Amino acid sequence: MGDGGTVTCTKPGTKYDTSMGFNSSPDCGYRYLKTSLKQPGGRYTVQATSTYDVVFTGALTATLNPTTSSTTTVAITEYQAIVER
Repeated sequence: MGDGGTVTCTKPGTKYDTSMGFNSSPDCGYRYLKTSLKQPGGRYTVQATSTYDVVFTGALTATLNPTTSSTTTVAITEYQAIVER
């Protein structure tokens, strides 16, 4: 995730909805605890990798595990504290 953390998702994830507020994703998410301002270019470098399990059956049976990977950068410029009383 660029800040030394990782996340492994076993489901596609849940689309964010404003009703979730500041709650964490119920099945696949990541929360940055520091801004990226001190990183090169002020951005974290993030790499995502997807692996699929594909099984073919018929006259022959085969299993493939294709993997795809992509890298991008993300700016985390503001960190808000939430005070609960």
